[in-house]
Amino acid sequence: MAARPRQPATVLDGNAFASAVNAAALASSPKTGAVPELLLKSTATRGTGVFADVSYVQRLNTHGGVAPTTACTGTDQISVPCSATYAFYKPAK
Repeated sequence: MAARPRQPATVLDGNAFASAVNAAALASSPKTGAVPELLLKSTATRGTGVFADVSYVQRLNTHGGVAPTTACTGTDQISVPCSATYAFYKPAK
């Protein structure tokens, strides 16, 4: 599962994507040495899976994910460990 403010968050259901959420950041809380915690508001959802009708997403407890301060050269690639907890909210039915 991946969630980024400008890219859809998706869940893999078997071999097909069940649903997706596009969202825009409403609030950001900086964390030293980690990507910021975020509150995202859904701008669109697709599919009928677990993300159908999601209205808000929170990215919490972030660790790592910060880009290196030195520039890459040539074909250098660097993996940056990152973890977070995501909470998804839907309207009550």
